[in-house]
Amino acid sequence: MINLLAQPIHCQTADIQQDLEQSTNLSTIKEIKIQNGLTYSKLQWKGSTVHCLSVDTKNKSFKITPYISDKVKEPSLSIFDSDAIFTVNGGFFNLSDGDSTSYVTVDGKQMCEPKQNKALIENPKLKPFLQQIFDRSEIRFLKNQKNETTIEIVKHSKPIQKGMKLESALQGGPQILPKLTSESEAFIRKDDKGKMQDSIGTKRKAARTAIGITDDGKMKILCAEGGKKKDFAEGVSLDDLAQMFQLLGCQSALNFDGGTSTAMVVNLQKLDEKNKAFFNEIGTPGLLPPDSGSPAQLVYGASPERRVKSTLCIVEKSKK
Repeated sequence: MINLLAQPIHCQTADIQQDLEQSTNLSTIKEIKIQNGLTYSKLQWKGSTVHCLSVDTKNKSFKITPYISDKVKEPSLSIFDSDAIFTVNGGFFNLSDGDSTSYVTVDGKQMCEPKQNKALIENPKLKPFLQQIFDRSEIRFLKNQKNETTIEIVKHSKPIQKGMKLESALQGGPQILPKLTSESEAFIRKDDKGKMQDSIGTKRKAARTAIGITDDGKMKILCAEGGKKKDFAEGVSLDDLAQMFQLLGCQSALNFDGGTSTAMVVNLQKLDEKNKAFFNEIGTPGLLPPDSGSPAQLVYGASPERRVKSTLCIVEKSKK
């Protein structure tokens, strides 16, 4: 877990200050501009710490893409496999065997098929809700005929628009904005005795990872810290996330797997010395992958770090 430092730090002018409206609940503790179009901010929300990446999706020096491991792996290890600058945990998966319960598309190729997930489809408690689970919301990265990128958050079953090509997608759920879809996506459901079940504690405090989109082409990736020992002791609810995303100018937002899967990692190999010093000050060293030559930095994550199947990465494009 990270050490909380109360004093502000003055860095380069950051995008987040221009987007953040005055609020008694949401405030900026620290922030730093990593490079043009990419800013990290440490926020405070009702006593909870929330890490935010502000990404200019029109910046062509990097891209945002899902990454899926061949097996479950700590994000501080998979960040090197994906060659990313930052990574956060992504979609849902079986705790029993690590198979993904979320659709993931990378470079136009669908990598996961939840309908073939044996643990999911044979779960008697989930069988009545499978169609809702298969159709949970996802974030899509699409290209038009001019090679321009469009990002949208939609149900999995929504057809691809004519003239658009699906480049990548990562399913999570539920949608947080423009409205919360917890019940329609079967995160909140009735069991066989008629009792309401909330599989992700939507109204309770917890560690959370979520992503939002603004009208002016920015993406906000939030990673909220939770309790060290109990899942629902500290953190934020989905209603809290909705309010934060609205204050940050987002019109649509999507929840990812949270709780002990919540993690945000930065690749120190990709940073200059000033940025390295910043993250060394606020973070906890991540794991040292074999032959990597340098550790990742775990900005926030469960302790011990949870192995996950899919992540969302910010990847620097190669210079030609």
